[in-house]
Amino acid sequence: MPYRVRNATPKEDDGLVAVWRILEPAMRTFFIRTRLDRTLKTRIRLVPEKHEVRTFDEQWEVAWVGDTPSCTRRKCSASTPQR
Repeated sequence: MPYRVRNATPKEDDGLVAVWRILEPAMRTFFIRTRLDRTLKTRIRLVPEKHEVRTFDEQWEVAWVGDTPSCTRRKCSASTPQR
């Protein structure tokens, strides 16, 4: 699977984080073949008392040097709550 969902770290301060696995060696063949030019990290917070899911998206630009990707932060945008 080219992405994973994990528990947030204390620094991320959210419930869950979904990230593309572009820098993981096990996924390198998949990403070399697709040559993505950007990737996304989504931080997810569940707010049960309001029946909401809040997200914060971080977009990363991917530059390829041969078969090696490098990611630089491009922009951040907050998403609206979803019910």
